[in-house]
This record gives sequence, structure tokens and C-alpha cells, in this order.
Amino acid sequence: MALDKNDKFTHSLITIKKSNFVYQIYYWLISFPLMYRMKRFLKYAVLGLAGTIIDILMIFGLHNILAYNYLWVTFISDFVKTFTNFNLHKKFVFKNDVKAFSKKNLFAFGRYYVINFSAVIVIFIMVIGFVEFLNFPPIYAKLLADLIMNLTRFSAHKSIVFERPGKLGK
Repeated sequence: MALDKNDKFTHSLITIKKSNFVYQIYYWLISFPLMYRMKRFLKYAVLGLAGTIIDILMIFGLHNILAYNYLWVTFISDFVKTFTNFNLHKKFVFKNDVKAFSKKNLFAFGRYYVINFSAVIVIFIMVIGFVEFLNFPPIYAKLLADLIMNLTRFSAHKSIVFERPGKLGK
């Protein structure tokens, strides 16, 4: 009995061994061929949410509670988010097991930070535009700017930081 293309795909998935609710959702999502092809990007995006949650909490705390200027808050929160996301993406998305304080890891973090710093400059400009010209609340301006920039960061991180042949153990 011949299997059609979708049946071959479904039968090729890894057997679900973990019964955790989060894994159940993950395995359900990758059961769709399009999602399976994008599973690395999905991991990147989901783990990026951890940094985004930290980012939002910092914006809320520094801007709304401590009344810091939204421009400083944008800069500080993005630095903390960058450090968090680098470590999460390195370990779980790109499976890079380079030692934390090795020369290779420091150079990789440098490249990661340059990409994110460039994105922060663009985000900074977009936040100013959204707040000053479009009258968005700072939190919504930051979220919209982040969403726009995060779509481009994945490919830059993948090609420049983590998957450089001969540079990071690949």
C-alpha cells in the first residue's frame, strides 16, 4: 500500500515521547508540512518571547512605575533582552554548545549584539515616530517596532552568528 506525500510526512515525524502540554502543542504544530519546514523559526520565535516578556516587564517597571524616559527604557530593555535571547537561541535553536567564555562564543555574541544593536537603532527611530507622530502609547510603539524588526533578525542571526562554516564548530 503506497502512502501519499502527506502520509509519508506524518509517518516520518518523531514519535511523541514527552507528554508535557507544551510539547503536545509543538508536535501538533509540526505535524503540518509548512510548520515542519519552519520549525526552527518557530523555536526562535517562541524563545524570543522570553526576551520579549522580560522586555515588556522592564518597560512597564522603568517607564510606568519609576517614570524613566521611554527612550532610555527602550535602550536598557533591549540590551537585557539581547543577552537573554542570545543564550536561549544559542542553546535551543541553533544547538551551539560552544563554552560560555570561549573566544568563539564571545565573537559570536559580538556579532549577535551588532545585529541587535543595529536593530535597536531602527527600533529606536520607529518608536520615536510611532510615539511622537502617530501618538501611540510607548508600550504599543515598542511592541510594533519589535514585531517588524524580529522578522529580519532570524535570518541575520542564522547566517552571520550561528551557522558560519568553520567558525563555530560546523
